[in-house]
This record gives sequence, C-alpha cells and structure tokens, in this order.
Amino acid sequence: FLQDLRPTVELALGDGRTLLAFHASPRSLDDVIAATTSAAEVEAMLAGHQADVFAGGHTHVQLMRRVGQAHIVNPGSVGLPGVGPGGPDLPVNQRVDWAEYAVIESQDGELTISFRRVRLDVADMVAIAAGEGMPHLDWWAGRWLAE
Repeated sequence: FLQDLRPTVELALGDGRTLLAFHASPRSLDDVIAATTSAAEVEAMLAGHQADVFAGGHTHVQLMRRVGQAHIVNPGSVGLPGVGPGGPDLPVNQRVDWAEYAVIESQDGELTISFRRVRLDVADMVAIAAGEGMPHLDWWAGRWLAE
C-alpha cells in the first residue's frame, strides 16, 4: 500500500495559489525541514517544485516558515506531536492526549494559515485502533497511556 502512494500531491487553494503536500520533502521521505534548517538546504529539498505553500510532516513538530516567496508548513501530528530530535521516548511524548493540524485558506487574495490543537479521548482512540488492527498498538498504547 505505502509503495503505491504518490510522493507528492498538488492541490489548488483558490486565488491561483497551490499547495504541494509531501511526507518530509518532495525529494525524500527522510529529509528534515526544521526552523534551524538553512534556507539553502530547504531550497535544495524543494528544487524543481513550485508552490505557494509546501506542506510536509516527518518531524511531527508544528512549523511555519518562509523560503523565498513560499510558505512551508508542518501541521504537527495526531497521536505523537513534538517528536523532533530525541524520538518518541521523550517525556513530552508520553500521555499525549491531543491532535495537531493546520487550516490553510486562500480567499479574496489573502492566504491564512492557522495551527490548531484539539483534545483526544485516548482510551477511545486505543479501542478504535485495536478494532482496526493497528500494527504495534501495544507499543503506541504504552506511550499514549503511560503513567
């Protein structure tokens, strides 16, 4: 299933603007676009691609920054936000009971990017994941429900 996924998806935002979505960067599933990544490195990761908004994840850390005229957005994560360097064993990633996302709108010539965070009912989420046969659920539940 994962091998058949497109590495990038382009969406029209309206007002002639476009969004290019990807996992880590358009060129790689493993690149890291962070606040501290140099503009030259980010430009190399985006080379050959044009969009008004580039949206990716991989680090699970909410981010908005500019490179040239483009906005780069990482909406965060559902279930494991704030991973960044250090991974899921960091104390900040224990008992995560929220989901993060971004809303991107282009209307009447204005581009608006808003970051959101909503509460999750973790017990319900684990029950649903179990019902769906989520791989490695015991490992994830250990982080979500850790005392």
